[in-house]
Amino acid sequence: MYNILPETKDHIIVIRIEGYTNSQDIKTLLPYLTHRIKKHGKIRILVILKEVSGIEMFGFLKTIPFFFKYRKIIEKKAILTDEIWVYKWTNIFKSLFNTKIHCFPSYELVKAWEWLEK
Repeated sequence: MYNILPETKDHIIVIRIEGYTNSQDIKTLLPYLTHRIKKHGKIRILVILKEVSGIEMFGFLKTIPFFFKYRKIIEKKAILTDEIWVYKWTNIFKSLFNTKIHCFPSYELVKAWEWLEK
């Protein structure tokens, strides 16, 4: 499940993901991101992962073409997490999509904001 947090402003979108993410979540999130891209041009995303239990494979597969299509429009993506596996997958996606993605431990919210705003 995801929530768009009130800290979202202009071109910076803050998303909290918690528990299990299914294809319905992705079906509503991707149009929201597309709307923000149309409104602001380039965007930056802060993802806060809390107690993530998984993502439905079909939903995950839907995100790949989206992020590939908008890889130059999504300028930066910061991920706050304490999950080691997320760091490993992030390194794979960095090279595949040639985009700026950086993981931060959950206690480094301020650092993540600073990195996004640079």
